[in-house]
Amino acid sequence: MKMTPFQRNVLTFGPLTLGATILCAMTYPAYLDSEREHTDLAAKKKEYQEITQKMSERDRLDNLKRTLEGDINSLRNSVPKAPYLDLLMLDLERMAGESKVNILALEQPEKASGPSETNDLEELMKPIKPNQSKVLPQLKPFVAPTPTASNAKPAEAPNPLGLKQVTKRLFVTGEYQDLIAFVKHLETYQRVISLKDLSVAIAAGDNTASKNAAAERAQKLKLTKPVMSFLLNVYYLP
Repeated sequence: MKMTPFQRNVLTFGPLTLGATILCAMTYPAYLDSEREHTDLAAKKKEYQEITQKMSERDRLDNLKRTLEGDINSLRNSVPKAPYLDLLMLDLERMAGESKVNILALEQPEKASGPSETNDLEELMKPIKPNQSKVLPQLKPFVAPTPTASNAKPAEAPNPLGLKQVTKRLFVTGEYQDLIAFVKHLETYQRVISLKDLSVAIAAGDNTASKNAAAERAQKLKLTKPVMSFLLNVYYLP
């Protein structure tokens, strides 16, 4: 029997087509796995780059933190050029936390009509002034004063120390032993400070209690624990 061209083509290319189909069926899952692995690899590379960037950023921030801590320590170990009240507040909060007391307020003290309570610089300058011997008064020719404006302020005396101070009134509350621990922390504070006009009081039920800053604040807030108040003088060298 003579075969037709179609039959010959089927016999010739049929096995090849069947083999190619079987080969594709067997390799297609592997191709899908390869594509999935390439996708996962690209995602892992992207995550690795992000993690590397975050680690380098963290190292940069750590170095910056160490530099700032060094600068802060250098400021604390010397008389600063400015009051740096924000830094002072952070230190006060740290010492209050270690002493288990609570800071109620850090306020500008009220100006009293009598002698100033914040003239510590004048007291500091007294020991360094040279002893002046008494001399006889000398007659000087009269010189007419030059006219000045009515609102002109007199010139301030020069300060040989070059120091300036900022005074704040601090209110804290806590147990007596904790208040004492807080004062001891202030005694060992790195910066040059001084305490003045210290008072401790509790809220009284009547109006016969002594009137001071601590008593008034304790009575106002109705606190059960003692309240301590004092003037905090912070010195700086501009």
